[in-house]
Amino acid sequence: MPVHPSTGAPAALVCRVIDHLGCQGGYSSEPATPTLKPLQFAAWPDGTLIWDDSALVADPNAYRIARVDPAQVQRLLQRARERFATLPEPSMGLPFGLSGGSEQVIALAEGESYFSVSWGGNKDTPLYPVIAPVWRDVRMMVYEAIPSQGDVIALDLGH
Repeated sequence: MPVHPSTGAPAALVCRVIDHLGCQGGYSSEPATPTLKPLQFAAWPDGTLIWDDSALVADPNAYRIARVDPAQVQRLLQRARERFATLPEPSMGLPFGLSGGSEQVIALAEGESYFSVSWGGNKDTPLYPVIAPVWRDVRMMVYEAIPSQGDVIALDLGH
């Protein structure tokens, strides 16, 4: 999980891209395409949001940062938790639809641990009809939480 740029606290909600191509026994933090940075969105309970902005695609370390009302982040986290809670237990924390390339991950922190749902683009998996609607709903919640403006911040995410 990414850490807060000031406090070092882990993010409470993260959307990120993981590329599996060329990896041997592990993951690469490099995106599969130049338009998708490894970190798409991160939120902290104090109201800090960091997100990728397509206008900053030329700089791999440039992201947007803004502060919103912490209650807005709490509502986002609660809605995401409630939506993820509708998934059958075996699907929690498991990837679905992986096609061998990259996957997009939505992860929610729960105290010292977190759970995630990963989407790899393959619609032929048996879990697709169960997980895909939940994935889309939570992803839309994230898009709706992104402010229209934010300052530019440089983040080194190890790539």
